[in-house]
Amino acid sequence: MESYLLKSSIALIILYILYQWILKYGSNHQLNRFIGLSCLMFSAGFLFVPYDLFLPAVEYSTAIYTVVKNSADLQEGFTKVVSGEIFSIHLIIYFMGVGLFSVRSLVGLVTLVRLYIGAEKSFRWGFKVVKINRPIAPFTFFNRLFIGQHSFEDEDIKALIIHEQYHRDQYHSIDALITEVFSIIYWFNPAVWLFRRDIRAEHEYMADQQVLRKGYDQLNYQHLLFQAQTGVSLSLGNYLSNTTSLKKRFNMMNKRKFNTKRSYLHVAGFSLLMIALMALSAFSEQYIGQIPDRLPVYEEGENAMYDKLGKSMVYSASARLQKRSGLIYVSFKINENGEMEDIRAEQRGDNLLKEIVIVGYSKVESMAKPTSLNEDDKKEVIRAVKTPGKFIPAEKEGKRVSCVLNLPIRFKLG
Repeated sequence: MESYLLKSSIALIILYILYQWILKYGSNHQLNRFIGLSCLMFSAGFLFVPYDLFLPAVEYSTAIYTVVKNSADLQEGFTKVVSGEIFSIHLIIYFMGVGLFSVRSLVGLVTLVRLYIGAEKSFRWGFKVVKINRPIAPFTFFNRLFIGQHSFEDEDIKALIIHEQYHRDQYHSIDALITEVFSIIYWFNPAVWLFRRDIRAEHEYMADQQVLRKGYDQLNYQHLLFQAQTGVSLSLGNYLSNTTSLKKRFNMMNKRKFNTKRSYLHVAGFSLLMIALMALSAFSEQYIGQIPDRLPVYEEGENAMYDKLGKSMVYSASARLQKRSGLIYVSFKINENGEMEDIRAEQRGDNLLKEIVIVGYSKVESMAKPTSLNEDDKKEVIRAVKTPGKFIPAEKEGKRVSCVLNLPIRFKLG
């Protein structure tokens, strides 16, 4: 889990750096909103994408590297017992933070529910209006419009309602819930809080533009915003605060319209970056990420394993008669439960586990030249390798993981 949090957090920081470039040079707020949300979703999910979609499968390459790397300690590894899992201090701190920020959000939500229950309610402007007896800025939570004790002219109320209707119709409350969840999961990552701030700012910019498109005078609207800090869609942790400054909103109202061509370039840039991050993650998973800290251990010990394998191997009569000989590398996976699976016989050039030599003698003299082993011989090897029994699984970061091992088996004519 620590590895997942680290990699996804690094990806999130990289994406936010590029996202800031978009915010600086673009004003397509709807596109900015969706790119910001996509960055959050991508950072949380790209590590679950199968890496073989991006890199050609190199079967067992990780296991080969693992065994070669640990070959000097292999005999010791088969005689040791895997120690119990150790819960990392980093994870303890992480879950403490998750708990703290979860409580923070829960307190905000409970407070919001209490305000809703104790307030006067009515249906108006397409909302269920919740009137609160305190001076707060109007804000929406889905189809609930919370308004305070402000005294506004009818035209002012119309502008505020247009603003809040846009929040509702664009489902900005869902965005707020998503960013709230991410701020709990990635509470330690500043990029998450910056994404949350910027996405909510985009909400306000879009709603402000909607008011102006409806014909409301810009100066009058800006004056109205001084009177009422409009536009909190939802902030569970601090549900009545306006995190977007009026200065930024006024500047955005005066900004020129966005360039459609540039917007498409922004999307293309993000797409390329996301593909690059997935490819980098795939490379890491394929060649580095799956190397276990401890290799599988045969329950009865290394000597017992080789004794069982040696007794189960048969140099077939047909192979001896046709003078077939050679070396077969048997690949097999030891899963998290210590069970052997996915046994394959392939010719390989790496010396991994200790080599088993099967010597055969033929009673018939043959003038035929020696030939290589065939598919029947490989099937016999696979049958024999199934006999040893259970292993104690490999271990990575204190957790049981699957691991592939290769066993060289040499058939030699005497």
